[in-house]
Amino acid sequence: MSKEIEVTLPDRVVASLGDLAREERKSEQELILEALDRYISIRQFRVVADRMTAKAEKMGVHSEQDVFDRVS
Repeated sequence: MSKEIEVTLPDRVVASLGDLAREERKSEQELILEALDRYISIRQFRVVADRMTAKAEKMGVHSEQDVFDRVS
């Protein structure tokens, strides 16, 4: 299922998007979808990473060396 959403972009972004679409031989829609998909994935990862960092700090794990020491 998909939903159509209207977005207004500044002229400079539209021009860059068009150039990039031609270079990559993709549609502007494909590039926008890829960019949003990547942003959402990175955002979700950061949320999980922040939660794990907070838990690790409560356990006294503050660095990669602390992790290595605990698993070695």
